[in-house]
Amino acid sequence: MFNDLKDKFTEAFASLLSKIQENPTYIQLHERYRNLNPATQKIVLGAFVFLVLFALYTVPESFVVSSSSYESSFQTNRRLIRDLFRTARNPVIQMEQFRGLGFDEMKSMVEAQLTSTQIIDSQKGPFTPVTAPLPKNQVPGAIQQTGMSFQVKKMNLTQVVQLSQKLSGLHANTKLAGVNIQADKEDPHYFDVTFTLSSLSLPMKENASVNSLPKKKR
Repeated sequence: MFNDLKDKFTEAFASLLSKIQENPTYIQLHERYRNLNPATQKIVLGAFVFLVLFALYTVPESFVVSSSSYESSFQTNRRLIRDLFRTARNPVIQMEQFRGLGFDEMKSMVEAQLTSTQIIDSQKGPFTPVTAPLPKNQVPGAIQQTGMSFQVKKMNLTQVVQLSQKLSGLHANTKLAGVNIQADKEDPHYFDVTFTLSSLSLPMKENASVNSLPKKKR
């Protein structure tokens, strides 16, 4: 089995190498390389080897960094859900710290972040309420979600990254539940992005603190 895989890999590599060698660009570059003096050839070859090694090192490293970032976000969200669930089962704990944002509060904070990211009015879409941005199997029944979805058009890549980071840290109990990115139809160098936010909170009953106090006996 190993020999078969080795043979297939060898054949595939030979086929790819043959196609590269038949490419007009490769032929032209090869001819230019052959016309260089030996010293220059060594410099060009060394630079090529360096670029290959650099790519082999940086590409896996970027995946590791991205993986660590996603893992950190997952751990933060998991701790929040656990704390909310534990508080829902234990009403003695102070619940005010688990109050999320309302729709209007979230909208106001998002608009401030859009302005700081230099998003103009013509790029902004409407803000739409979303019932349950996070799946119900990830959120205990006692926890209330306030969801919001909005679109920003014709964003460059830098703006997409910056705004995503700002929305991720918008509020302690508000999470970036979804990011849908599509290339702009008029200019594929820009992106139309739909962001979805979910703010988690425990509903506070009126006069709960009063009712929980022990009654004095007469």
